[in-house]
Amino acid sequence: MRHEPVSSQDLERLQVRAMAFRDRVDDIVAMLHNNEEGEHPPREHWSQLSAADAASRVIAKISEHNALRSDIPDWYGPKEQLSVQVAFHGATLMDEADWLLSEVEADKTHSHPCRCDELRSILDQHIQPALDECQNLLAAIEQLRHLAPGE
Repeated sequence: MRHEPVSSQDLERLQVRAMAFRDRVDDIVAMLHNNEEGEHPPREHWSQLSAADAASRVIAKISEHNALRSDIPDWYGPKEQLSVQVAFHGATLMDEADWLLSEVEADKTHSHPCRCDELRSILDQHIQPALDECQNLLAAIEQLRHLAPGE
């Protein structure tokens, strides 16, 4: 079996897409679970940190992850890790969709304006497209894994 050469840019593009997907899932979760003041739950805003603080946090996170890497088998490389990360965020999104559908089914009042309409809109306009992106991203990662297994 001949393997196509895979550049590090291919993996980096998928990693960027995965980060954007994670942010999209975080935004949807925040949208569904607004607090009473209508504000989203706090998120880490790296853009609000100084360059030195952001660098310190990144180094600390890398150190934390490197300490855990000793237990990771050799076959579990960056592509496999990326696949698991995307699948995890996809599962989170599916849990939220399940919760949303349960809320819609449990609402028997349907007053006007009905919260069900808002929830259905979130499902159609946000969750379903994000689930489609998850499926597309997982397929692209799988394709990359097959192009250059073991790298």
